[in-house]
Amino acid sequence: MLRNFLHEENVCIVSSVIHFRSLILLLTSGPASKLILKLCLAIWGGFLGALLVFPGFRTARMHWTALE
Repeated sequence: MLRNFLHEENVCIVSSVIHFRSLILLLTSGPASKLILKLCLAIWGGFLGALLVFPGFRTARMHWTALE
């Protein structure tokens, strides 16, 4: 059930990206463009994760020293 839902959402996102790409006149298609999209999303996710995780580490260290 979840797999079908995620597949439908992925098809919807890919079709939206293809439509947007056609609007701005990018003529590339195929696996290379999907790979670049996934690479950009992975980089963005890593950057956002780093922004949220490292302050959490500092807060945890502060609480740990407060307990000592």
